[in-house]
Amino acid sequence: MPFQAALVQARPVLGDVKANVARVVDALRRERADLVVFPELFLSGYAVKDGFAELALDVHAPEGPLAELARACRETGKHLVVGAPTRGTARGVVHNSLLLLGPGGLVGRYDKVYLPTFSLFEEDLWFGEGRSLPVFEATLGGEQVRLGLCICYDLFFPEVTKALALQGADVIVCASASPTPSRPHFEAVFAARALETTCHLLYTNLSGPQDAALFWGGAQAWSPRGGKVAQGPYDEEGVVHVALDLADVAEARRRRPVLRDTRPEVLRMLLDAGR
Repeated sequence: MPFQAALVQARPVLGDVKANVARVVDALRRERADLVVFPELFLSGYAVKDGFAELALDVHAPEGPLAELARACRETGKHLVVGAPTRGTARGVVHNSLLLLGPGGLVGRYDKVYLPTFSLFEEDLWFGEGRSLPVFEATLGGEQVRLGLCICYDLFFPEVTKALALQGADVIVCASASPTPSRPHFEAVFAARALETTCHLLYTNLSGPQDAALFWGGAQAWSPRGGKVAQGPYDEEGVVHVALDLADVAEARRRRPVLRDTRPEVLRMLLDAGR
């Protein structure tokens, strides 16, 4: 049975977590979807630099922004993926994270593994690297769905999405803060990431200007066989609605069994080549 996803490409209020939480809560109440996805660092905005330390969220706090989002998920029966800076377990460390919340509260968080440090990007100045690639379970449209999360630059490292798929992910959700010059590079890899994992691929992005950057929006959904299913407009806010069926994952894996045929010894070659 298909479930419904809403991919929100939007411009946050820079540095105003309260306003951005209100925007997410409104979307949860308004959208007819089982899963609502917002972009990378949406709760803080992307271009806050040393402000991330002050804006970082404590995911274990009993009250505050995440508690408000959890209440909205409980009231609406929806699941939410949203980007935010979060406090790490080590003192003073902040992570660029994706948070997955559902009707039962916080399901889990993913901390960005690959932090870009080139061109306009200087994420290693503000964030610590993530150290794990978790896969989460969620009941969407009455079905148990396994979600793998990644963030923006992670998508250029196929070992990330492959690891998520090998752990059983049916759907890979990528939330992004990609400026306009990066658009052709992202659009060159979407089909490949879907094909090589035989997962549904959901992507959403910030939209509009922040500081010196212009984010291109362009939320997209790709099928497990590498076909584009839906796309949002470029350079403006919008919502992409898409229905996803786990039967499409099973069919893609039957027709092209790339996960079944993945050889661990070849993956070890990748590790050895990087030494």
